[in-house]
Amino acid sequence: MAENEEDMNESNNNLEEGKKICEDENFVWQDYLDATKSEEVPQTSFLHVEQSLQSGLHEGMMLEVPNKLNPACYWLASIVMACGPLLRLRYIGHQEDRTKDFWCDLTKVQVYPLGRCKEQNMSIQPPDELVPKLLDCKAFVAQAMQTAESVPSQLLSGDGFTPVDRIKQGMKVEVQDKMNPHHLWISTIIENVGGRLLLRYDTPDSSSPDFWLFYTSPRIFPMGWAGKKGSPWQLSWPSHMNTHHGKEEWEAIMEMAKEDARRVPSPPDLFENNYFNIPLHTFVVGMKLEAIHPENMIEICPASIMTVYSAYHFLVKIDSHAAMDTDETESYWLCTAQHPYIFPAGWAQEHELQLTHPRGWTTNKEEFDWTEYLKNN
Repeated sequence: MAENEEDMNESNNNLEEGKKICEDENFVWQDYLDATKSEEVPQTSFLHVEQSLQSGLHEGMMLEVPNKLNPACYWLASIVMACGPLLRLRYIGHQEDRTKDFWCDLTKVQVYPLGRCKEQNMSIQPPDELVPKLLDCKAFVAQAMQTAESVPSQLLSGDGFTPVDRIKQGMKVEVQDKMNPHHLWISTIIENVGGRLLLRYDTPDSSSPDFWLFYTSPRIFPMGWAGKKGSPWQLSWPSHMNTHHGKEEWEAIMEMAKEDARRVPSPPDLFENNYFNIPLHTFVVGMKLEAIHPENMIEICPASIMTVYSAYHFLVKIDSHAAMDTDETESYWLCTAQHPYIFPAGWAQEHELQLTHPRGWTTNKEEFDWTEYLKNN
């Protein structure tokens, strides 16, 4: 007992020390970890963050770089190693000769994607040491380009190399509605914090509250996606917004947003939404399950399949028997088969977690009983 009390006192002391550090304006993570005797979660556990810091440049890609001895001429080189904008390159023709590798800083040297020199009538000539080895330079270049993977031109535009750098304030995206997967509406990127985007729906009166989504969210689509796909996808103002504005006003906002998107285009490759890679589901309307309550993200509650939109999406509603719910939209999850906050009936009990009784549901039992509940619903 004494040992437990000592451990508890030590833990409380650590927490108090941690609180003092948190109140310091110059918060230092390492000081906090040392004071609370805590261990940080490895950064490799956050794959989405790792992805946001990757430049998109990888080994084997090719590009056109200046000849070191004659900068007016260019030659093809392959990436041996990429460290952000710093590339370790090897001219094609040197095969596996690592002694010929050299470093190139993309922020200081003008390089091009494959084919740009030909488009601009710029000279493509091999370095002097390769001339004796290449009998027909044009044929060699043509053959190399047939199987080569070019560095994407957008990574050489000067707007940055990682997703975090390339997503700018003011860019436009289309965001999926919280209730209907086929409805999207235009949003403006207000802020980009390490790939976490502060978004605001474009509205006639700018009354839409801001919300956060990570740039890889399946709810984010590139501008023009709904129009290209056509029915059943469409641009439709958010269902949770009560609006007194007419159709003409919303259409005017849409046209203004499209013009802004043309002026400040978002990177087309960063918001490629793999919608059709979503696994198919087998849910039908009326099925019961358990779900985390979207309003507080704490309670696990009985829930029901309310709508099946397609083989990919369905709508889940937290069960309620109350005479009146405060906000209907805060009781729903728009789901796919991979949704992280829905579980089969009995999951909470299996994991020794408390299932919250539906609001308005009366029972004599303290713990929720699925058998009793299903008999009466």
